[in-house]
Amino acid sequence: MSPVFHDMVTASGHTGDLMLSALQKFIRRGETEKAARAAYELSICSEEAEKVVWQRLRVICAEDVGLANPQAPSVVHALAASACELPWGSPDRNILLTHAVRYLCQSPKDRASCTLNSVIKRRVKAGAPFELPDYVYDMHTAKGRAMGRGRMHFLREASRVIPPSERCDPWYAELESRYKEEDPNA
Repeated sequence: MSPVFHDMVTASGHTGDLMLSALQKFIRRGETEKAARAAYELSICSEEAEKVVWQRLRVICAEDVGLANPQAPSVVHALAASACELPWGSPDRNILLTHAVRYLCQSPKDRASCTLNSVIKRRVKAGAPFELPDYVYDMHTAKGRAMGRGRMHFLREASRVIPPSERCDPWYAELESRYKEEDPNA
């Protein structure tokens, strides 16, 4: 966060860092009016402050909304880009900010990406082992090639997706057949 936020005071007399923290907490709890007020007060302090608000909203998309609404980053990005096309201080620019805040407040929330990131960071810091499963060694790695793994191994093992889509891959059988024609020993 920009150091200017520690010294900045919003219209209601709160420091910028406190108001930015409040904005995120309000969005987490779906407190739309309070979140919109916090975002507005920050955004009118300076163009730099408004930029930090948009950055925080982008992080909130992953940290607090997550996979509960995977479209959130695209929506917030589009609203931020639209806002930046208008002059700073324009009332229409603030409407776009308020719309983004409302969208995030009303979105279902999922903090699992944030939690997983924190767990992984701590595992790495603690030196926890990270064993790789056999299927990662395929034709794209030196070890996989040394093991004699080619296109058929890739097709049958290394390219497997879990969970699979409900939609069928109508080209899989043809690709497998063509691989066999190209290399009958595969």
